[in-house]
Amino acid sequence: MHLNDLYPEYPLFTSDNLRKLRAFHITTLSDLLAKDCEKIVNILDVSYTEVNKLIEELSLKYCGSTATVFDIYQKRTQSNVEFKSGASHLDSILQGGFKTGNIYEVFGCAGAGKTQLCFSVAVQGILHEKNVEVAYVDTKNDLAPERILQILQRRANGNGNVALLKKIHVYKCFDVEELIIILRLISERLKQKQNLIRLVIVDNLASTILGILNQDFNLGLSFISEISQEIHKISSSRSCVMVVNNARTREGEIQPAMGKLWSNLANFRLKLEHNDTAVHTGSRKVTVTPCGTIKKQE
Repeated sequence: MHLNDLYPEYPLFTSDNLRKLRAFHITTLSDLLAKDCEKIVNILDVSYTEVNKLIEELSLKYCGSTATVFDIYQKRTQSNVEFKSGASHLDSILQGGFKTGNIYEVFGCAGAGKTQLCFSVAVQGILHEKNVEVAYVDTKNDLAPERILQILQRRANGNGNVALLKKIHVYKCFDVEELIIILRLISERLKQKQNLIRLVIVDNLASTILGILNQDFNLGLSFISEISQEIHKISSSRSCVMVVNNARTREGEIQPAMGKLWSNLANFRLKLEHNDTAVHTGSRKVTVTPCGTIKKQE
């Protein structure tokens, strides 16, 4: 912000005083706030009290109030929410469940239960003891309201009110540009004071981008960068849980589609497989990998 924009609200910024400040390369609010009060006093030849009061008012209005580390810690811990998956073994591996501020990428073969897990977490969201709502981004038209209602009724022992489904807000999109717009809309919605959304699910992440990558890799890469930025913004800045459902590579060992391109996306990767001999969610084996480490839990 330029200092001339502050006049006449702040009478000290007359044209004469602005000329004096420009002589010392002070033309913007950031320039002014970076200077010591005594330097401003000497430039403008006004009282220290007047300048100090001005700096305090401008800092409070345009830079926000200060807070202690304790204030920030307390606010963050009070806003933390943890969502169960609906499978006790998986919740144990995740040390309690899906936690705010984290991005969880779910991948695996077709039919391994990725969308089912998304449904399950969504239901746990609307059943949370806190008044929580869910944003569900459906890119493959796989959302099945009847199945979600079945899960809700089972978890609530038959007492689940169908009206609870109103707390799951569904966004349908079938191309990458729509996906980016929707993620931005959700991010803006989360800024609102009355916002109750604390869980955002994207099912499926790869379906909107794989075709573009095959045709124009650089264009696809730019879209991936935009999507990653929006997802991180929702997760960290808005204190939400992000669950993103991804496809698997077509050949060889089961790996998330575009694994290297998404390497900095998730905090945890959950690989779902058909395996009846290991730890299960239903009849699936789940391998959880904290990203950035080589540690794996099954």
